[in-house]
Amino acid sequence: MLCENCQKSFATVHLRGWRRTPAGSGEEEREVPFEHHFCGECYEGLKKTNPLFNPMLAAGPGARLVKLRVISASPGRIVVKPIGPQSDATQDEWGVLASRFPPKYSVPGMEFEMVVTDAHLKYLQGQE
Repeated sequence: MLCENCQKSFATVHLRGWRRTPAGSGEEEREVPFEHHFCGECYEGLKKTNPLFNPMLAAGPGARLVKLRVISASPGRIVVKPIGPQSDATQDEWGVLASRFPPKYSVPGMEFEMVVTDAHLKYLQGQE
């Protein structure tokens, strides 16, 4: 598979994820999947300027990268706990609405990173 940016080199970086898309009038935003394939050289160049590869560029003030572990999951709620060097060992678990969280991240024990602001966290928790 060729890099979708330069169309010359073999793609070695494969990105999959979800992004919010604006909805029509009267509808809520939707999460839609995306998939991209780049060579290492293009990826290194793009992650300096493109929010898709470096979410901190688009997140705005107060954004932070957190590593999370899924503690439990039910049809309505997913409980995650911040982990890693940036996390305080006493930091509380976060309960988020399953409907606002991508289903593939609802596996107990799974660890992943995400960029979050206080407003985004409140949205995930259903507090807005």
